[in-house]
Amino acid sequence: MLHLCACGCGRKVVTPLSPNDWNLSYNGKSITVRPSIGSWSLPCQSHYVIKNNKIVWAGQWSDEQIKKGRQRDLVRKRGRTIKAVDSLPDQPDKLERNPVQPNWLGQSLRWIRGRFR
Repeated sequence: MLHLCACGCGRKVVTPLSPNDWNLSYNGKSITVRPSIGSWSLPCQSHYVIKNNKIVWAGQWSDEQIKKGRQRDLVRKRGRTIKAVDSLPDQPDKLERNPVQPNWLGQSLRWIRGRFR
């Protein structure tokens, strides 16, 4: 899935949808993407979840948290567990903004609804 960063910086974010990466669920009305999306390679370093068509902002991560998060992702993909990596919290403090449906989200919803009719 390719989308524009939710912070509004205009940069593109690639979110690979697969059982080992992120997954998209559709309940007939809205989409949710899990786990959180961390734009660590971008200057904004945005961190958010798409939940029921809303952007749910997650807390800013330190360089150490980003490093551990990337390690955890690699471990998960390989099917192994490392306790030091698993101790990282799944979702730091989060702040839910008003419902936002950026253009890419609306287009994705229309495409998904069309596929399931």
